[in-house]
Amino acid sequence: MGEQRKTVRNANFKAKRHSGWLSVVPREADDMLLSLEEFRDALTLRYQFKAQGDKRNYEGCGGSWGLQHALNCKRGGHVGRRHNEVNQAWCDLAELAFASAVGKRELVVRAEGEVPGLPAFYGDFSVRGLWVRQRQTILDIRMINTQAASYAQGDWLKVLTRLAMGKKEQYAKLCRDKGYDFTPLVSSVDGALEKDAEMFLKKVAHLMSLKWDRTYGQVCAYMKAKLQVAHHRAASGCLWGTRGEV
Repeated sequence: MGEQRKTVRNANFKAKRHSGWLSVVPREADDMLLSLEEFRDALTLRYQFKAQGDKRNYEGCGGSWGLQHALNCKRGGHVGRRHNEVNQAWCDLAELAFASAVGKRELVVRAEGEVPGLPAFYGDFSVRGLWVRQRQTILDIRMINTQAASYAQGDWLKVLTRLAMGKKEQYAKLCRDKGYDFTPLVSSVDGALEKDAEMFLKKVAHLMSLKWDRTYGQVCAYMKAKLQVAHHRAASGCLWGTRGEV
């Protein structure tokens, strides 16, 4: 049974293509340098090791000390902070290629109370000219822990694809009706990307390969690694961030 789990885990590593961060030179100037603790936590997440530390329970929420609880618990705002940090990483990559055409503030697509019975919708950021010249695209990110109990038995890519399709069903027509395109950026907490997120990354990498006079493969690998580092750094914050007093 242990060998079977190991075989499945190794197959997932290969399929996810999220190991680039292990092979890049960790330069501080590129914001690719993980601290010792962040690197250890990244390996814990990658191999689903037992979380280090001598705690038995998290303060504030009282949950059992462990990787899965840390990634899923919303007490203390760490899940929201993880979202914001990775959103910033996506914005930074977009700005390399599109500069001032990137809108980094949330964009109100549907205001609260605009349609009775329907919630407000805010895009995480926007890019003008992403897919069509002068047309604005709303981008909305979502990160998911594919090892959580509700997803662990399913294929990780199918989980990400289902979430991306759900976002499109909810928001694509709404955005089109208001003159926007819509692209979901869905990823796992360890940096594996759904195909729409991959397409966005490849678009930026193509444009930057022309600007930097580097091969597309080099630029794409570099940008994937930057995103993976951002994901791991944000996940480390979930593991060690305080959740307040009990």
